[in-house]
Amino acid sequence: MRITNMMRVTDFLRHVENRTSRLYDLQNQIATGYRLHRPSDDPVSVHQAMLLSEQISQNDQYARNIDNGVSRLSYTENILTQINDLIVELDALALQGDNQTVNEEDLQAMAVQAEEIIQQLVSLSNSQYQGIFIFAGQWTMTMPFEDEQPGGVTTSVSLVPESPLGEIFREIGPGDMVSINIQGDQLFMPDGEGEMTDLFWVAIGIRDTLNNGGEPPPGYETTHELPTLRDALSDIRERVSSFQSIVGARVQRMENVTNQLLGTNLTLTDALSTVEDTDIVEAAMNLQMDQAAYQATLNVGAMIMQPSLLDYLA
Repeated sequence: MRITNMMRVTDFLRHVENRTSRLYDLQNQIATGYRLHRPSDDPVSVHQAMLLSEQISQNDQYARNIDNGVSRLSYTENILTQINDLIVELDALALQGDNQTVNEEDLQAMAVQAEEIIQQLVSLSNSQYQGIFIFAGQWTMTMPFEDEQPGGVTTSVSLVPESPLGEIFREIGPGDMVSINIQGDQLFMPDGEGEMTDLFWVAIGIRDTLNNGGEPPPGYETTHELPTLRDALSDIRERVSSFQSIVGARVQRMENVTNQLLGTNLTLTDALSTVEDTDIVEAAMNLQMDQAAYQATLNVGAMIMQPSLLDYLA
């Protein structure tokens, strides 16, 4: 087969184009730090990089869920501590009021203190975190408890949403869900309003008994004896402490998962770097060699393209 000058020129231009494309790819890899820019660069590695990136992104979302859950539970834990402290204060008033040596004036003063504690308890029961009522369950935008205060004195506290209030969960791993709330009905009145397990009802009973000279008000002789109310208050305090333990355990669990996610993501990031990052030293050496080859190609092309009489005889 006769090799014409046109064939040599065409072949030369094809080599120049290939060399130019190779130089562009190497320069792009060095400039960006990544060796994968399109699936055709390395289909297997691109697929691996996509899977690794997806898993890292998913773990990052789990970490954000945990941060949100830990923040909310930590705030809830602080509120539970305040509630427990108020229960202790209320119990101290009931104990002091059960002393036969306390006079009427002191009992009235203790009743005023008890009313202040009740109002603080109601306020804490309606605590909000980032605009969300923490004890309202899934009724996050509804104030869970409402008190009646004719004449500025609390006579009753009722649950506004329908019980049960429901749990709110955060996913901290594949299929691993953790509740990030304490339901107010279970905390404050697990058996409903007006029962001996109802913190507000017991607190109001202590205040009314103190206000009645240390004796149960008429109609409440069997339930409003101060020792009876103190026993109920002790059970309620144990319940609050139990919820504190539950919250603490959830926080600890999520913090442990956070540490696991950090370790896992570090390993995945290293693997992703191995798959998609440019080996700068190797790329620089390849670039230098390809630049030399490109220059040699141009030099050869310059000789090929010199016109001669044979070009016109072809």
